[in-house]
Amino acid sequence: MNKVSLRLYLAGSAHDATIGLDKLKRFCTEKARAAYEYELEIINVLENPQLAFQEGIIATPTLVRVSPPPQRLILGDLADRDTLLSMLQK
Repeated sequence: MNKVSLRLYLAGSAHDATIGLDKLKRFCTEKARAAYEYELEIINVLENPQLAFQEGIIATPTLVRVSPPPQRLILGDLADRDTLLSMLQK
């Protein structure tokens, strides 16, 4: 099984942030779990702006595939399952 490390940058508990997180968790549970072992780290940029700045995050939500390389990003809406699936694949 392939292991994928993801990091999701959100701005607080805003409605859009909550929806994005719910969509991502649902996708990972329903679609990705069968083929991928994944780790999801959630970063609140309002609580940790320095980390977001260091990582070059300028918009939320931003999903980053940390590993395996190469790093990939999705900015904004996390509803497109094809885009999420392509992010998981090498």
